[in-house]
Amino acid sequence: MNRKYSLFVIPILILFFLLSPSHAEIYKVKRAIDGDTLLLINGEKVRLIGVDTPEKDKVSGLEC
Repeated sequence: MNRKYSLFVIPILILFFLLSPSHAEIYKVKRAIDGDTLLLINGEKVRLIGVDTPEKDKVSGLEC
């Protein structure tokens, strides 16, 4: 009984994941504020997770 059940359920789950819509959204970037912060066209600021860059005013050796 268990094998028959898995032979039925596994293809259904695969089809469900292949046919489900993506939750990704597309946004347009107006400009980069610094190394890990973006300004979107709609005025929203977005910070990137996992990106470790110095802040704009704390870059040593470079003029901003």
